[in-house]
Amino acid sequence: MNSRPFPVRRRTFRWSHVTLLGLPLLVLLVVGALAMAAVQIQAAVRAYELSTSQTASAHAQAINALVRYARSHTEADWARYREAMRLPDSARQTRDLLRQYGPEGLPQVQKLMIDAGRHPADVTAMLRLYRWFGTRFMSPTTRDAWRKTDALMLQLDQEAERLRVIARHDANPDDINAILQRIDVLEGGVRDMARLLAISWAKASRTTTTVLLTGIALITAVLTLGSALLIRRALNQQRLYTRSLTDARRRWELASSAAGLGLYQLDAEAGIVQLDATAAAMHGLGSEPISLARTALRAVIVDEDTRRTQQAVNEVLLHGQDHRITYRVRHADGQVRTLEACGRRLPPEHGHTASLIGVLRDVTDVANQAEQALKREAAERVAQEQRAFLSRLSHELRTPLNAILGFAQLLGLGDRASLSDAQRRQVQWILTAGQQLLALIEDVLDLSKVEAGEITLHLERVDVNALVRDCLPLLDAARQQHQITLLNRTAEAPLYAQVDAQRLRQIVINLLSNACKYNRPHGHATIDTRLEGEEVVIDISDDGIGMRTEDAAQLFQPFKRVASSMGHAEGTGLGLYIVKQLVERMQGSVSVVSELGVGTRFTVRLPQA
Repeated sequence: MNSRPFPVRRRTFRWSHVTLLGLPLLVLLVVGALAMAAVQIQAAVRAYELSTSQTASAHAQAINALVRYARSHTEADWARYREAMRLPDSARQTRDLLRQYGPEGLPQVQKLMIDAGRHPADVTAMLRLYRWFGTRFMSPTTRDAWRKTDALMLQLDQEAERLRVIARHDANPDDINAILQRIDVLEGGVRDMARLLAISWAKASRTTTTVLLTGIALITAVLTLGSALLIRRALNQQRLYTRSLTDARRRWELASSAAGLGLYQLDAEAGIVQLDATAAAMHGLGSEPISLARTALRAVIVDEDTRRTQQAVNEVLLHGQDHRITYRVRHADGQVRTLEACGRRLPPEHGHTASLIGVLRDVTDVANQAEQALKREAAERVAQEQRAFLSRLSHELRTPLNAILGFAQLLGLGDRASLSDAQRRQVQWILTAGQQLLALIEDVLDLSKVEAGEITLHLERVDVNALVRDCLPLLDAARQQHQITLLNRTAEAPLYAQVDAQRLRQIVINLLSNACKYNRPHGHATIDTRLEGEEVVIDISDDGIGMRTEDAAQLFQPFKRVASSMGHAEGTGLGLYIVKQLVERMQGSVSVVSELGVGTRFTVRLPQA
């Protein structure tokens, strides 16, 4: 949860939003800029076209004024001629300045054109077009017509000066007629140039309009296509991002379902807790996703955990560290479950307060196992202390018990005349009880040593058959006491096992003693040995009282005696447990098969040497 799983995809997702929103705006801005530029270019072309029309009209007015002056010789007509020539002269001077100085002469050109009577807006548009394109926007026909018009107007001005000189000196009318004829020729040429310029600028206007519209359409189409491709790419990236989120959500749902995890989210501002179906079931609130108030959720928490849980959540909301909270909930049926919540605080966004997200798991079984482990550990410590106490007690009891047995034996060995028959029987009772108590002490000591791991085994190659034969004389007293016939079916040939001879002797004597004690009068006890694979097998069986199958399963537990044998013979319940521990420490095994009223067979398996 604390990792950042999709950093690159998140940036891609944000970039897709920028693309989706920004590209249409970019297209609008570019198209708008192109439209504004087209309008300005068209306005400039219109201004040039209007300027040409105004200049042609001024040409006509100037020629008419000059013709009237030739007939009237009045200063008023001459003044009209000069006034009409202002605009053509400014146009010619403008072109001369631009040819001579280029863009550096634009300030003088602008002043000259405005002084000649042109509208400032038209002047600005015309000069802007010149700044952008120079004279490249003019056709060769236009530039040639302008040059010819300037030459014609220069000739007209020269003829006007001649006419003025003649008019002032009362010249011959034939001279004036000759000048008027030349002026008429010039007028025709100026009219032709004006018509040619008008046609040229009209064509330029139409061409400009077509080019601009075509350019805008092409650029708009290119931008629109590019925008469509980028938007499509952004949508594909967004679809991939959405799919990745969906796949991640499905993987999380599968993982949480397999792990038994539930999801929750707390909106601290609204005080609402959202639980998915698993989390709701953990709280005993049904099997569907649910949203409920924090107060409603506290109602299902065990009272002892409510305040602690609330304080822990508030601490997380305040400081923002990851949290792990364990609390108990009570279901409607009274069942109490232990839940563990793990999560983290989400940072505040857009003015909202922080919230919590996290996962829940039911740790009831874990908590119970921990509790059982603590109880088991405590029980083991108690048992260990008990064994230590029994070991110390056994050591302390052996000294006085040996003294009692010693003096009892001395009394039994004394002069027969010194003790009566009743006293002798009493001394024998002392010896019997003392020997039983000594056997119990020895068993307790062996138990303590076995469980403490203090018994050291010296494994060696031992002839099991010879060891069994050596043990049989030690069982004569038990055999005679219980009137048992002991059958030795071991072979004369040696049978070797990897064992501790002393401990194996203890095992055999213990099992044969039980076969005698838990037998019936005049019963039989049998011992067999054989080799099975890589194991040496020792079978010790009897035809005595036997036991139930469920009792046989509990034989090898410490201090455990079956009910059917408790009244038949005395015992501590430690012998078979010690036998099992010793056999297993020698890498062997021991088992029992018994039937009530039929008999019992113990089988010991040891590794072959």
